[in-house]
Parts: sequence; C-alpha cells; structure tokens
Amino acid sequence: MEEKNRSHPALSSHPFQQLIQRKKRFLIPMTLFIMLFYFGLPLAISLYPTWMGRTIPGVYFSWAWLYAFAQLGMTWFVGWFYWRKAQTFDSLVEKFRNELRDRS
Repeated sequence: MEEKNRSHPALSSHPFQQLIQRKKRFLIPMTLFIMLFYFGLPLAISLYPTWMGRTIPGVYFSWAWLYAFAQLGMTWFVGWFYWRKAQTFDSLVEKFRNELRDRS
C-alpha cells in the first residue's frame, strides 16, 4: 500500500523553509553553547577541584563561586538574546501567514 504525503503544501513554501533554516542556525549553536557552559561548572569542579577551590585574589571567594554567579548573568543574557532574535522569527511567521492568506 502506497503511503501518501499528507503535509500541508504551505510547509514547502519559501518563507516557511526560511524560518526553519534561520531557527536551526540560531537554536542549535545556542543550545550547544548553553549546555557546555552550564555543564562546565560541575565538570570543572570534579576535574579541577583544587583550582576551582582557590580564592580569587582581592575578591575573597573561589573560582567556582565566580563561575556559578556567571551562570546567573548568562541566563539573563541568553534570555534577552533569544527575545531579540525571536522578534525576527516573528516577522518571518507574519510573512508566512500573509502568504497563506494571499493563497486563500
């Protein structure tokens, strides 16, 4: 029995394909960066406990604490950066919707 392709024809349109490509180009590297950054702390603590436990001169807390606090800032930065990038994705979605309306 032959299987029919039941996907909507609009999914093969240029604006939709452009949206998917741009999202992939942004989300895959961003996800890899986030995972490496956040899993870097437990890895660094387990692989280099002596170095991560050293006190930073003049600051009076360890490198591990600095890395942990940097994760807070990085979370806010990544959230802000995604919010800015999502605005361009939203404009592509609107372009795609307009094309669908024009076809109807």
